[in-house]
Amino acid sequence: MTRFDPASAVPGFDGLWDRLAAEVMRSHQAEATLWNGRIDYIPPEFERSVRGRATEDGRLLLSRPLVVEPLRRLYAEGPAALSDPKFAQECRRAIKTAAHELGHLTAPADWTIADRIRDHDRDEQDPAEEGFIEALTQQEMPGIIDRVLPAELAVPLARAVAAAPEPALPSYPGWTIATGTFAAELSAEFEGLRAIDVLRAGARESASRRADALAGLIVSRTRLPELLRDPERAAAFRSELAGVVGAGFAGLSDVPTARTAGMQRGERIAAGAIEKVRTSEQFFAQMADFGGLTLDHGIAPASGAVGSRPTPDHERLGDPAKPALGNDKEGPAGRG
Repeated sequence: MTRFDPASAVPGFDGLWDRLAAEVMRSHQAEATLWNGRIDYIPPEFERSVRGRATEDGRLLLSRPLVVEPLRRLYAEGPAALSDPKFAQECRRAIKTAAHELGHLTAPADWTIADRIRDHDRDEQDPAEEGFIEALTQQEMPGIIDRVLPAELAVPLARAVAAAPEPALPSYPGWTIATGTFAAELSAEFEGLRAIDVLRAGARESASRRADALAGLIVSRTRLPELLRDPERAAAFRSELAGVVGAGFAGLSDVPTARTAGMQRGERIAAGAIEKVRTSEQFFAQMADFGGLTLDHGIAPASGAVGSRPTPDHERLGDPAKPALGNDKEGPAGRG
């Protein structure tokens, strides 16, 4: 496990960052982290507008006034500081920012920084990257606070946050709500599929692997594995379903911050995947009833065309020169 680099500009806060990195790996159910142990400050010209970044070389950059100073005060003053509800929310968001950025650095066991950089150079998947990581981080925050802070700080912080009149808005609200709605819709449709499992699959995988991982998760909760016994046909269907999911999230960049807009888009992406699966289940079940058929083209029916002839469905790293996408980006020189 990567350990905090003592050469970091940001203080270690008694092992906080190591515990947080381990907790992010646990919550993502990830195999590895590409965090190199180093944490430095966001450049001064961005520190009031940008909370954090994961950089191309595996560092974290954190805002001195928005992230580090609230935590410094929390550790210096102790529980008494949390009597101020506004300050308690600042502390919660500071921890959430670091957890979010560490989420960008989760990776398969055999991946390198170069793999992650190359895989993130896909502008159309920025909304999914940010949305899934933020949605999962928001959901996991109570457990994160409980496990990374000392008990004498975790308990009063959780109490103060719970007592706040309004919950803190997520970063990238349109994208975050869309991905959360997508996960909830799939959970409601497919037996045994939990929303948290959908969020984890989307958060721990980067752009080139995310849609396929989500497709595989959905298929595993359906009759399709028993109906699509031919490995090539099963792989082709999974690829088609991944295309539906990937295209849905690629179009997420134009979603505004409004909660209703995010919910509608998440419902639409989920509906496309559900229709693809349910139509194909019915089609291939009919094939099985007739003893199977030989298909010349494609491997699944077009959505809504059960029984017809099947046809094929047709948080960037390290590039501050490129414009930020979406809402409430965390900052320059990496993924926010």
